Amino acid sequence: MQILDINTGKGTSVIFDSLTMVVDALKVSASNIPISNGESAIITLDVTRENVALGTMFVGSVLTHDSDPIGDNQDLEVLITTPTDKHVHMEIEAAAGGASEFHIYENPTITDNGSGIYIWNKNRDSSDLTNTVSGYSQPSWTYVGVPIVSRYIPGGTILAYGGESTSTFVFDNDEDYILQVTNRAGTAQPMSIKFQFYTHDV
Repeated sequence: MQILDINTGKGTSVIFDSLTMVVDALKVSASNIPISNGESAIITLDVTRENVALGTMFVGSVLTHDSDPIGDNQDLEVLITTPTDKHVHMEIEAAAGGASEFHIYENPTITDNGSGIYIWNKNRDSSDLTNTVSGYSQPSWTYVGVPIVSRYIPGGTILAYGGESTSTFVFDNDEDYILQVTNRAGTAQPMSIKFQFYTHDV
C-alpha cells in the first residue's frame, strides 16, 4: 500500500496489519469521547426534539369539553391543508372519553373548511411564525376521502399515531386530509385531537 508523504508528495510503500490499525484507531477515538462529563458530553436529540429546539415544530389542537361533548355515532374532525411546496411530517394524538374510532382520510371534497385552529410554534422563544400548514375543526364535505388509517380507541385511552419511535406520516404537498374521531360509546363523550408537525421542501 502507498501512503502519500504530504511534505514530499511522494508515496511510500508500507505493510501493516489493517485490523490492528482500525482497532487502535477506535481505541484512540473512544478515549477522546467524554461520556460522563456533563460539560462536554455528546448530546443527541431525536428529530422531533431537534425541530422543537430549532423552532421548526408546530402544534395545533381541538378539544370538546364535558359541557359540549360529541354525541354517540357523531364525529370530531380536523381538516389539514398542506402547502404546495412542502411535505409535512405529521404526528397525531387522538383521545376520547369512551370507545371510539380514529380515521385519517386523504383527498376529501370540502365544501366548507370549518373553524380555523390556531397553530403554535412549540419553541415559545422562537419568532418564526411562517408556518404554511392550516388546520380547521368540523369541516363540511361531500366526500370524506380515501381512508389511509382506521383504528379503534378503547374507552378512556389515548391513541398516539406517529412519532419517531413508531411511524411518522409524511403528508403530501398541496393536499387535504381529515383527521376523524367517531364516538362509539353509546353516550355523548368529550374528545380531542392534537397534531404536531414540521415541514421540508418538496
